[in-house]
Amino acid sequence: MDAKTMSDNSRRTICRLAFILLCALPLGLVIYRISHPVTATQWQQAIKADLGVNTQIGSVATPLPFVTQFQDLVLLDDSGLKQLAHIDELKLVTGATNEVSITTPIHLDAASLSKVSQRLRESLRHTNAASNSWKLTINEVTVVREGEGLQDYQVLSPIQVSVFPNPEFTSANIEFFSGKNPQPVSLSVHSYRNESKPHELFKIDTNNAYLPCWLIQESWPEVNSLGPLCEFAGYAEFEQVNGEWAANMRQCELESIELSNLAKPFGQSVRGVGGLAQATIHNCQIFKGKIHSLDLSLGSQTEGSLDSTTADSAKEIFDARWNGETTFDALNVRVSFDQGNFHVRTPRANGALTSYRGFPTLTLPRATIVDAKEMAGFLGFAEDPNVRTVNNATVDFVSRFDIPQQRLADESTANLKVLH
Repeated sequence: MDAKTMSDNSRRTICRLAFILLCALPLGLVIYRISHPVTATQWQQAIKADLGVNTQIGSVATPLPFVTQFQDLVLLDDSGLKQLAHIDELKLVTGATNEVSITTPIHLDAASLSKVSQRLRESLRHTNAASNSWKLTINEVTVVREGEGLQDYQVLSPIQVSVFPNPEFTSANIEFFSGKNPQPVSLSVHSYRNESKPHELFKIDTNNAYLPCWLIQESWPEVNSLGPLCEFAGYAEFEQVNGEWAANMRQCELESIELSNLAKPFGQSVRGVGGLAQATIHNCQIFKGKIHSLDLSLGSQTEGSLDSTTADSAKEIFDARWNGETTFDALNVRVSFDQGNFHVRTPRANGALTSYRGFPTLTLPRATIVDAKEMAGFLGFAEDPNVRTVNNATVDFVSRFDIPQQRLADESTANLKVLH
């Protein structure tokens, strides 16, 4: 039946149906949405249920279909008493991809950022594979850190976050600009689901920008112990499975390391040495919490010092030579770990590990190979410099490294497997 043979009643019926589908129904949804708005309290309950985050919302408006505007949105800690961040205005557009935009600046401290990050990581682990994708744009975030008598801040502007649920995992990609670097810092998180053990994969690429280490401690907790001024640049991958870490780093830079904190990631201060240093991690591989291989260069950034105890340890363990000078303005050493041993050498032709005003003060006549227990002695873990006494701190330090199994036959860690 064509239009010529169609009756007037049939044509009127089709027109009414088209009007209902194309006009009346959408208009009805708009009228219903306007007359039945979701209240601020209902939104607070929904955010708590979906993200596990406590909030307080000043007001909610729905100026257009599928558009919601929040005023005075406050993120709270788990107790619901302490404010973590305040957002003046937030706009939500719902659809196949939910889009959130925040145009007003946000200020929060480093501890609050850490708590918000932890909560959002937990929500990623429980995101349903059928959930909508999300895009978040924040115009500017200022993160402030106070502690150890210092105050530091970092401005991130703008920030782009994309969240994509997949059948096996949920991925979150984060990009932001820091300082004057023309390229964005890129951070990705993959949180796997349907597993009995929590499993997360982190990747960070700073694109030559230097970030304060306290800003990335969620991905790399130990790096924050190297000093309050320490900064990181480079590419690194971290994987956490049921609380055990694996990592892959290459050509990473660390600046403003406190030399006395070099062993802090292992829970120990290096005795008798001071000053700031910079390091290049040429390569580092960690499996199941154990350092499998390491290659790094260490150089001085400021004038430093070493005492006679440290110099005596270097003489005993590395066969170094010392002229008695305790001050140095140049430090040059390269340390690598492979197959259970540390290789210590200096790139200087004269063998100088440290120099002062152009003259070598502590020299290494030749490259030296020492085992993990001897390195523990130099770093201050052993009870005496010649490492004849092995204490619990030494055993703990050695256990952080992947030692060939035949050398650990008499130790309790002999049966540990390597995560590939």
